Amino acid sequence: MAEPGCGRPCELALNGLVDNDQKIQLDLYDMYGRKVLARDYGNSGSSFSTVLELPSEVTSGVYLVHITVNGVTTIQRLSVVR
Repeated sequence: MAEPGCGRPCELALNGLVDNDQKIQLDLYDMYGRKVLARDYGNSGSSFSTVLELPSEVTSGVYLVHITVNGVTTIQRLSVVR
C-alpha cells in the first residue's frame, strides 16, 4: 500500500491470492476507531489492484486499513499527508 500525499490517490495491490474467486472488503478506520471509508470488490485470479481515491473527509493522519479477502483479515497502517 502506498502513502498518498497532497491529494494523490492510494494504490492497493494484493498478490498471492489462492482462491479462484475473491470477495475483497476494505475498511478504513481513523485512530479513534471510526470507520471513515468502506469499499467492496470482486476479483478472480492470484492478484488484485485498484486505485483508491480518498474522499476529502479523510484528512492528514494515521489510519488503519482492514483488508478482508474471503473472510481473512489483514490490518495495515496508512499515513495520509494532504
